[in-house]
Amino acid sequence: MSIESDMYAHLSIDGNLAPLIGTHLYPDVLPQGATLPAVVFARISTPAYNVFGTGGAIGCRPRFQYTIWCSAENEASRETITVALRTALRALRAAHLQSVTFELPRDSHEPETGLWRRDIDALLLHDGE
Repeated sequence: MSIESDMYAHLSIDGNLAPLIGTHLYPDVLPQGATLPAVVFARISTPAYNVFGTGGAIGCRPRFQYTIWCSAENEASRETITVALRTALRALRAAHLQSVTFELPRDSHEPETGLWRRDIDALLLHDGE
């Protein structure tokens, strides 16, 4: 299994996150007309990492971006979903995951749609691809 499929399986049933977003967890893009709040995740990059003396790459540290989408009515839930998402990712032990490092979240409002979003980047250190 890939890190994406392991992550989806874990996040979709997480006891703290699932009650907040239901089945509204999507890879790559938010479907048109999706019920909100929702979380979209996408792999942004996959840099390899090396350890001196090993003769090459021994794993990777993929960067994923998680976007929490909310309407004006549920905009206040962004913080609660952020905490649940981070907690769920820290508990993930798929594909030999060694650590998770988070960047600071970025909030924005999309005036055309009236939607609020929060982007959270996470680096997942593991020995797969």
